[in-house]
Amino acid sequence: MIKLGCGPLRLLFDAKTMVLRLNGKKLVPSFTRTVGEMRSVMLSPHAAIPDSRICYWVYRRVERPTDKKLFNSRHLEYDVTVLAPAFLGPERNKTLGHYHSLASDGIAYPEVYEVLFGQAHFLMQKRAAHASKEVVDVRVVAANEGDKVIIEPGYGHVSINASHEPLVLANLLCTLNESDYSPYLEKRGAAYYEFGSEKFLPNPNYHKVPPLQVLKASSLKHAPKVGKENLYADFLAGPHRYEFLRSPSRYWQA
Repeated sequence: MIKLGCGPLRLLFDAKTMVLRLNGKKLVPSFTRTVGEMRSVMLSPHAAIPDSRICYWVYRRVERPTDKKLFNSRHLEYDVTVLAPAFLGPERNKTLGHYHSLASDGIAYPEVYEVLFGQAHFLMQKRAAHASKEVVDVRVVAANEGDKVIIEPGYGHVSINASHEPLVLANLLCTLNESDYSPYLEKRGAAYYEFGSEKFLPNPNYHKVPPLQVLKASSLKHAPKVGKENLYADFLAGPHRYEFLRSPSRYWQA
């Protein structure tokens, strides 16, 4: 079992069975995504892979009982996602992809991710307008264990397993958000597909695909509120600093 770097949360991961344990107890995923559910966003939807194969597992509200009141008071939740070390035909395993809804200040909710195990590529794309399905900016952020990545307001995102090991991600997100998967389903995926070793193919279902920016998480400038501790511990140490997740207009405030 691998001890994940999210203390004081005692979370263990078995890379062979893909099982998560919290305080020694096996966690039950909130939901999973199978190949059958992912085919409509795959580069090769007719790939010879069983529909029943699980691509990833999502665990909502992975929190200590003593911390739940704090998370609830801030309208935030700490989730964990596990992606299998697999390929969807020629394409790297990934999440389905979604956009976030608008907060009361008229700006889409942001989100903070942290890589707990493995290597991730966060494929983010910004729409021309909130209701548009076309995009004006696309970037891939490469992140290693311990790296944090912010999904800025207005960006949709897909998480990609960039290695041959499992990928375990944690995220902090406002519970008032409603994820919208429909633009990704309509366009049959994100603006780019990743296959092989950091090779990206534009999705022809978009009217115009902007050039892809490839960045490293270590080179990004984080919101001033996000600290250097692991995401769980950092939130406990200063929950007020994460108010921008509930009020996105505060994201740009120093």
